[in-house]
Amino acid sequence: MVAVTLLSYRLRAIRLEELTEHLRTLKGSRVLLIFFSTGISYLILTGFDWAALRYLRKTIPYRQVAQAAFVGYSLSKNLGISWLTGGSLRYRFYSRCGIGLKDVTKLILFNTATFLCRFDEGSRGESGLVSAPEVVQVSAI
Repeated sequence: MVAVTLLSYRLRAIRLEELTEHLRTLKGSRVLLIFFSTGISYLILTGFDWAALRYLRKTIPYRQVAQAAFVGYSLSKNLGISWLTGGSLRYRFYSRCGIGLKDVTKLILFNTATFLCRFDEGSRGESGLVSAPEVVQVSAI
């Protein structure tokens, strides 16, 4: 609730005319780079779901994985409470493919563990290409 209040306060300070004027000053190549970077980021994020499904030995066409991951990440990153928003959306998508709640929970834990391993390596200055993270067993759930 505090975040919504602060965000609405900050948005009131922005005038639509100022925003559109600023957007007009951006070069077309810069706007293309912004959209390209965003697209690549979401493409990489779909890899987290794809890897988790491979770990769980579930085969789903990449198109469906990409759709579930894109919607899940888009909303969870913008709304917050990612385990609830992204998790419930993933369950909705993946349950149509025959994946149960237990496996969707494992998928979310796999994604979180993968992210945290990368975050930890990045904070220590490692690239992630040199050392591999330890195997995380989520089959005990």
